[in-house]
Amino acid sequence: MDEACQFLKNGQLDDADRSLSSLAQSPGFMPTRLFFAKLCELLDRQGRDEEFLHRINEFKQRFPQAHNPYMLAYLFFLRREDIPSAAQEIGSCPEQSISHTKTRAAVLYAEARLRIYQAHLSIEQNFLRPADLEGTVLEPVDNLAICMMVRDEADVIMANLLHHYALGCRKFAVMDNLSRDGTASVVSRFARMHADCTVLLVHDPIEGYYQARKTQGLCRLARDCFCCAGEELRLILPLDADEFVDLPSGMGFQWLVDRMMEKECEIVVFHLCNAANSSLIHYDERQDVYGLVDIVEACSGQIVTKNAFHPRFVSGLTMGNHTLAHDDISRDKLFVACEVGARIIHYKYRSPRHVASKILNGGQAVNATKLDQHYALHWRTAYADMQQRGFVVAEEMFESYCRTTAKYVGKLGIPPCRI
Repeated sequence: MDEACQFLKNGQLDDADRSLSSLAQSPGFMPTRLFFAKLCELLDRQGRDEEFLHRINEFKQRFPQAHNPYMLAYLFFLRREDIPSAAQEIGSCPEQSISHTKTRAAVLYAEARLRIYQAHLSIEQNFLRPADLEGTVLEPVDNLAICMMVRDEADVIMANLLHHYALGCRKFAVMDNLSRDGTASVVSRFARMHADCTVLLVHDPIEGYYQARKTQGLCRLARDCFCCAGEELRLILPLDADEFVDLPSGMGFQWLVDRMMEKECEIVVFHLCNAANSSLIHYDERQDVYGLVDIVEACSGQIVTKNAFHPRFVSGLTMGNHTLAHDDISRDKLFVACEVGARIIHYKYRSPRHVASKILNGGQAVNATKLDQHYALHWRTAYADMQQRGFVVAEEMFESYCRTTAKYVGKLGIPPCRI
C-alpha cells in the first residue's frame, strides 16, 4: 500500500494502478479502508466514472461508518458541477466517525459552503441602511456581543458600530492594536453617545500578528465581563471593522437569534460578500457607507465563512474566524445564515490610503513575529513590494479589488474542489 500511495502522490497513475491491482490479486488479500480510498481516488483521477461510482457504493457497504467514501464522492460530483449530488454526499457523511477535530470541522464547513452556494441566489438586495437608522427601533439583544480587534480604522469604525447598534447589539468589546489615527477615540465617542450600550475598550500594545490568540482572549474577556453585568451571552460575534452583518429588511439580531434557537443551534455560519464602489470613489468618514457601496458580489469561487457562536466554542476559534475547530462541533449545531437571507458585507478596501495602511500594519505585525515565512504571506509580499515600488502598489490593489468585486456581482462560481 505504501508504494501505491507514493505513486498516487507523485501523479504516477499507471504505476499506482498496477500496484493496487497486484495487491488485490495477492493470496488472502482483504480490502482495507485505505485500499478502497486509494482505489477510488485513482479511478476518479483516471476518469473511470462508472467504475468509481461502483467502487464508492461498495466502499460504503463494506465500511458503513467510514467518512472517506462520502468525501471522495463529494469531490467527484463537485468537479463535475453536480451541486445537488455533491451536497447529498457531504451532507450524508457520518461525522461521528471523524475523530480528528480539524478534519471534522473541514467536512462540516465544506457542507456549509455548498448550502450557502445553493441559498445565495435568494439574496438579491443591495447593502441597505438598517431600519433603525430610518426611525424604526429594532429590539435590543442582551445576550449577544460583538468583538473586534482593530487597527487604524477611524474612517469606518463609527459606521460599523452604528450599523450593529441599529440591528440591536448593545454589547461591544473592541481591542485597539496600536492605532495611530484616533480609532480608540472614535470608539469612546460612540460609547458616550449611547448610554444604553456597554462598550469594553481594550488597549493592545503587542505589535505581533497573533490574531487568533488575541481574538480568543478578547472573546473570553467579553464573556466574563459582560456576564457580570447581566444576562450571560448566548452568542459572540468576532468581526473586523470592515465587516457589516446584513439582514433582511426590517429584521434585527433578535430575529436572527430566534431563527437559530428554533433549530436548537449554537453556531451561526455567515458568508462574506465583498463590497466596493464601481466608480473607484475613495471612502472616508464623512461619507455615507450605504450610499457609496454600490456593488456587492455574489458567492465567487471562494466562499469565505465567518461565525457567531456560543461562548463555550471560543477555544475552537481559528485565524480569521473562518471555521471553529472544536471537539464538540457537529452538523446539528450549525445554522447557515444565508438560508434565512443573512450575510456579512465586507468593505475590504476603501481607498488607496486605506490599503497602504493595511499593508504597512500587516507587514510590520508579521515581521514582529517568529512565525514561519509562509504565514500571512500576502502581507509579507505586499509590504516588500510597497517598500520597493511605493504607494502605487496600494493604488493597484485598490483598483484591482474594485474591478474584481464588480466582476462577481450577480454571478455564482462553483466552490473550490477541496476540503
